[in-house]
Amino acid sequence: MISIIIPSFNAESTIKKTILSITDQSVDKVQYEIIVIDGQSTDSTMDVLKAYKDEIDVLVSEPDAGIYDAMNKGIKVAKGEWIYFLGADDVLYNTSVLSEVSEKLNTTNADIIYGDVVKTPSQTVYDGKFNAYKMVFKNICHQAIFYHKSVFANHGTYIADYTINADWEFNFKTMLSGVRFQYIPLTVAYFNENGASGTRQDIAYEIRRKEFFGQLPLWAKFCFKFRKTFWMKWYSKNFLNFEYA
Repeated sequence: MISIIIPSFNAESTIKKTILSITDQSVDKVQYEIIVIDGQSTDSTMDVLKAYKDEIDVLVSEPDAGIYDAMNKGIKVAKGEWIYFLGADDVLYNTSVLSEVSEKLNTTNADIIYGDVVKTPSQTVYDGKFNAYKMVFKNICHQAIFYHKSVFANHGTYIADYTINADWEFNFKTMLSGVRFQYIPLTVAYFNENGASGTRQDIAYEIRRKEFFGQLPLWAKFCFKFRKTFWMKWYSKNFLNFEYA
């Protein structure tokens, strides 16, 4: 079973589409559960969610410390073998996504499986296969990634006071530690690039970044230090087939 965790806050205009993109899936309901962790919305988000109470397995509305705190709460109550996070303003790509992903999850020996997303409104596909070098410069979109529950049991959860970088730091650390990642050429979701991750700064991360980077191998520190140089961007684009800002 896949536990689909949706952090929400004042998402009255979008969360219905998010829920319907899950309930319209071609798989049986027993193959997934929906967990909504709401940060005590002040608009009509809860009214929308209550209209789908029969489809939502866990619905919590209480104050939280931000999106990663909500995601951590979802992890704690998840019953599925696999965990997936979907934003309250994102939707699954089509009605067969969970069916196609489930086939991969049932046969893989990987701990983390990920595909691609389509960024909206730019309609940009993001972002292919990752390795540790690529993770220095960008992150796997969390709307594209499925974690086996053992990953969180063995490596902990997200740093709750980060605003946008906790999943990148978590993914990078787990990749470097030998957690098995597998890329599948499948578009998983439409991701709203104008949401929190695209528009906010992560002050807590900036304060603690030196501590994190102090734990990295020398090659990663070197790449990060010179990440904005022309020659490193040129190398990444021409030899590894990816670009970054």
